[in-house]
Amino acid sequence: MEPGKFEDMYREHCDRVYRYCAFRTNSAADAEDLTADVFVALMNARRPPRPDYLLPWLYRVAQRKCATHHRRALRNVLVADVPDSPVDSPACWRDSAAWQATARLPGAQQLIIYLRVIEGRAFEEVSKLVGKRPGATKMLYYRAMESLRVSLSEEGAS
Repeated sequence: MEPGKFEDMYREHCDRVYRYCAFRTNSAADAEDLTADVFVALMNARRPPRPDYLLPWLYRVAQRKCATHHRRALRNVLVADVPDSPVDSPACWRDSAAWQATARLPGAQQLIIYLRVIEGRAFEEVSKLVGKRPGATKMLYYRAMESLRVSLSEEGAS
């Protein structure tokens, strides 16, 4: 990949990828590392994605990197530190019960919640970014919100 082209892609999408990783990890340091990993994957890709598919590709790689990060963290749990506060997230997500409930959702549902709630994207745009039909995206969003509602009501945090 040409260095100038990569730099342009990095500048254009780095903040979005970072915010998503911060949302998933609740840690600025981990989000920085994972964002770097995503762009290393882009640099090493045999065939870089088409320009119209670049952002969905980056979100999918970030989703996988975050999932791997969480699996490794579960294997390496020693003493739980107090997590960093969520980076650039609305006040409603800073509530620990809501944050923990969101963290328990499957990765695809977390991505849709992030794109829809945190970034405020329309369903049509979210559908393109996650590579699903609008109806399927709305159903995943509905299921995610329903899971959050049930989880929070069970914890008495509704």
